[in-house]
Amino acid sequence: MKVTIDQALKKAVDAHRARRFREAESLYRAILSAQPKHPDANHNLGVLAVEVGKPHKALTDLKIALDADRRKTRFWVSYIDALIQAKQVSEASDLLQQAKSIGLADLIPNLVRV
Repeated sequence: MKVTIDQALKKAVDAHRARRFREAESLYRAILSAQPKHPDANHNLGVLAVEVGKPHKALTDLKIALDADRRKTRFWVSYIDALIQAKQVSEASDLLQQAKSIGLADLIPNLVRV
């Protein structure tokens, strides 16, 4: 039985929520091997990296997700937060300004830490 990308993503998210990080990472990577620019798989893989204390590792995946779909506020928030945690405050500030310039200022109120 062949699993669709959507089914694999659901399984990955379920594993992620259950804190089965290795399983979730494996499923996200399987999705990305089929669709390297898949926004949700990249985003969730980046979020997972931040959760396990590796924000530097998260940055590439989160950038790919944001570049793939700049309308998703959570992509902006996750990327900016990872930049802050990776001690790349200047880059986070620049990205926050970009978000504000496209009208996302009210949607990102908790990122004043920059």
